[in-house]
Amino acid sequence: MDKNCLRGISDYLSSYYFFLNGYETDGINEFISHITTIEAALGYREQQMTAKLKERISTLLRDNTYGDIFANLYDKRGEYIHGRENISNISLKERIEVRNLAQKIVNALIERATTTEIQSREEFLDELFEK
Repeated sequence: MDKNCLRGISDYLSSYYFFLNGYETDGINEFISHITTIEAALGYREQQMTAKLKERISTLLRDNTYGDIFANLYDKRGEYIHGRENISNISLKERIEVRNLAQKIVNALIERATTTEIQSREEFLDELFEK
């Protein structure tokens, strides 16, 4: 692997932490860790975060279905984080869905990173999602 492709990868360390943490926990902590993996990997501080992340996921994975899945899971996360949802309402199916989605996104980002010189996380994401 070309060492230049690893420049800027340290910007993704928080995503890596949450991704691994999701495999070491269960229940709501697993769910929150994997949804945070996605948010940390593809999000900026910006307005309309859900819509932006949904678009980025659909673009990265080349399938709008994944963006829709994420939007539903992200809404569930928001309900829990903001106290409108009971922990027991996060189903096993949703935990598996978010784990699989986080894994697909991490794999796609690694694949792109090995073929693209990364200067910074922001530049990498801007280039990735230019239309």
